[in-house]
Amino acid sequence: MDLPRTFDAWEKRLVNYFLAIGPDGDASPIRSFEVTPRTLALACGAPREFESEVENAFRSMLSRDLLLMDSLRLGSQRYEKMDVPNCFSYLAFTLLIDSLLEGNTTQSGEFRHKLMKWLGIDAAVSNLRGIALMWESLASWLDRRVQAGEQFRRLILPNPGSWSHIGYTRRLSFPSNADLRLVAHFCQEHPDVLRNLHVSIAAFPRELSDDRASWGLQSAFEEFRGAYYNQRRALGDLRFWRLLERASTLTGRSTRPSVTVEMLFDADKRALFFACSDEEGEPEPFASLNDALAAAGVAQSENLATAAALGVVFFRLVGAGRWRAEPEANDSAFGLHVAVAERHKRKIGDRLGVLVEVGAWWITPQPLTLAAIKDALREAKLLFPNQERIVRPHLSSGVRSNGRWLGRPRFLPILESDTSEYVIRSPLAYSAEVSLSIEQGQLKALQPLEGAFFIHPTLLRGEEHAPWSIRLQFVSNAFAHATLECARSKLPPLRDWKVAASQRLNVSTPTILAWEPEEPACADLLEAVYASGRSGWEEAQIIALLGRAEDNTNPWHLLRSLRDAGIVEPRLRAGWKGRVWTLREPSIIEVHHGDSVLALVEGALCSRMVDDFKLAVGGFGGAAFRHLGDTPWAPPVLGAKGVSAKALAELLGWHFVVEPVGAEGNPFAFAETRHQALHYAPTDAWAWHVGRFLPGKGAKEHVRLVRLTHIGGRDHDIYRVEQNGCTRHYLSRTAAIASAYALARMPLLEWRPGDEVLVLKTREGGLPDALATEIRRRMLRNGGPCGDEYIYPANYEVAHWLAGQLPGCISGLSTETPQNASYLTGLARRSLGRLRLQWRNGSTTL
Repeated sequence: MDLPRTFDAWEKRLVNYFLAIGPDGDASPIRSFEVTPRTLALACGAPREFESEVENAFRSMLSRDLLLMDSLRLGSQRYEKMDVPNCFSYLAFTLLIDSLLEGNTTQSGEFRHKLMKWLGIDAAVSNLRGIALMWESLASWLDRRVQAGEQFRRLILPNPGSWSHIGYTRRLSFPSNADLRLVAHFCQEHPDVLRNLHVSIAAFPRELSDDRASWGLQSAFEEFRGAYYNQRRALGDLRFWRLLERASTLTGRSTRPSVTVEMLFDADKRALFFACSDEEGEPEPFASLNDALAAAGVAQSENLATAAALGVVFFRLVGAGRWRAEPEANDSAFGLHVAVAERHKRKIGDRLGVLVEVGAWWITPQPLTLAAIKDALREAKLLFPNQERIVRPHLSSGVRSNGRWLGRPRFLPILESDTSEYVIRSPLAYSAEVSLSIEQGQLKALQPLEGAFFIHPTLLRGEEHAPWSIRLQFVSNAFAHATLECARSKLPPLRDWKVAASQRLNVSTPTILAWEPEEPACADLLEAVYASGRSGWEEAQIIALLGRAEDNTNPWHLLRSLRDAGIVEPRLRAGWKGRVWTLREPSIIEVHHGDSVLALVEGALCSRMVDDFKLAVGGFGGAAFRHLGDTPWAPPVLGAKGVSAKALAELLGWHFVVEPVGAEGNPFAFAETRHQALHYAPTDAWAWHVGRFLPGKGAKEHVRLVRLTHIGGRDHDIYRVEQNGCTRHYLSRTAAIASAYALARMPLLEWRPGDEVLVLKTREGGLPDALATEIRRRMLRNGGPCGDEYIYPANYEVAHWLAGQLPGCISGLSTETPQNASYLTGLARRSLGRLRLQWRNGSTTL
């Protein structure tokens, strides 16, 4: 443990902890400080058991400081700096001494005695005027730093100019030990103090008549009382409420934990649940809501026990695709999902629309408005009175990058509080125009945001200060991740197609190698995906993120585009159903293009990494090229010519691949699974006429494709392809669809030679991963969604090569393709028995 030893080291630690705006963005003015051995340890990042050691280190530093006594008498004897006021360590010392006092006396005799005893000195301390001067100096220093746009909070001095010695310290020190004991006693006498706010407001003034109640406690209560009667409810960060929460844990009663239950939706719109009984723990997945509630210990929880017992639970959007269980229906811009217990199903009827069964609960598959929910529950006599709650301002659904918010317009966060009237301002005093607005809690901007903004509620009549304020720091471009290693990246990848051994990559496309300057429509999306992908995503999370990119584009097509572009890849969750997605590490591949060697970039990149790549290529004397996709939502392909691929990769710190693995050259090289699906039941069948899975057994076809689900919901879905009594099983949905079409000799894609593109003809499915990668490398261009269609770039050579891998799946090809007996025999042999030669109408065919 590295404890600070010098004044400068202590000053930086204490300033960062007590005065700077923290990761939560709380920018409310400082009205009090709690300096104790516990908070000193927190400031140093030390565990609780090292509190005494931290206190001794602080005492040792001050005891050796030759400027301490002169600073207490005359004001700080150190010069202010831009990052530290060089007086706060002395003031923190006076606050620590005050925390050792009892009662509410303002006399300085006891303070001086405690000060000398704590330092272990015998010299008398008669003049403490410098303490008041340092407080006033600190307030001015913070005002200047805030006006300069730096991340500090203002300090509100009590009765500024009225105190000349320790008056500021006595009033800014809160809570004292006496305060904590007094409030704990109050909570002991009033067990429902946190649930019945009228008790807090009406009964607590009697406690303030106690001589032990500090000035800070009285001030904190009046602040809370005034805000409450002004109809404020986002008061969770006010000093008095935090003290109530803390004191209630000291009453001796067993406290019930709060649990987290979240819901996500998979590709088939089925609800999946994640539960965690520990705020620091990792949520575990469950197939039914009942299992998730039981595993989280909801029956003994503080937040969901009553709602679960009553049989009505609400889910509110709190992040990308994440719906969190809450006990009460509160308004949300994205609506709410409602879960009702089985015993209420007949009573609720169809008032909430279609309900989907998930174990012993029924859930609305689509979010509903608060008004519609209340009307339905009121008619069914299931609308229970809401308990008045104190909340905290909450930001969600945005994308973070190294502690800052990504400022791309489609991916800005949502602010939830107790009001819809906000003030937004820049931290810079000379900045008049603010490019940020809020509509129904959603932050909005026309251009990418860069810089900081303060947001607080509009002041009400009689309010001198807003009850809360937050500071949001935006960056228009994401920061590069130091590494992409995470728990999800260690899961096995999900493959569609078998890969061959590493081999030299040759590209023969006549594409002109140039930097295409137009900005693609997917630029914001690529930045958001990179910024949010450090730890990977649950599939529902990344789909929700992609859904924000463009209202009229299928997010599943966008996900396929990112996978085909080599930016993300799917992985199988260990021991349970479903997929997760992770970013791919950036790499540079050596590509041979005629007589020249190119450096081709693959993997996930952000704009800053693209800029680094261009600079590095220029530094080697090469030329970077960028080819935009065939659609606005297709990611671009990056590369360079005239430069050593290996040297470029080493300079950038990326992986270098001299001979990449490619798609296995045999047809029907789909990645099958040996899983025989013994405890599975068919759920959906492929409907050939609409090109998607639909519930039911489906029509009898020459080739049949069904999705099988584990009866107990404890394993991955399996896709079965049946033909002439033979069955093949796949974990990959894409592989199963392509395999079924190849066996049925039905076109999955249509080649349009005029545009040199392949167009997907089904609503689901696409090319297997290795084949899509091969096309991208050969064409040096990506495909993607275009309206309702999904396209791949393909010239004549690529289209015919693909037809050899997926026989019968490509329509629109020339009939001049050789179909002699020797060609068909070789094709059947390479298919490993999947294709068989037949004699029909006097000729050989497959």
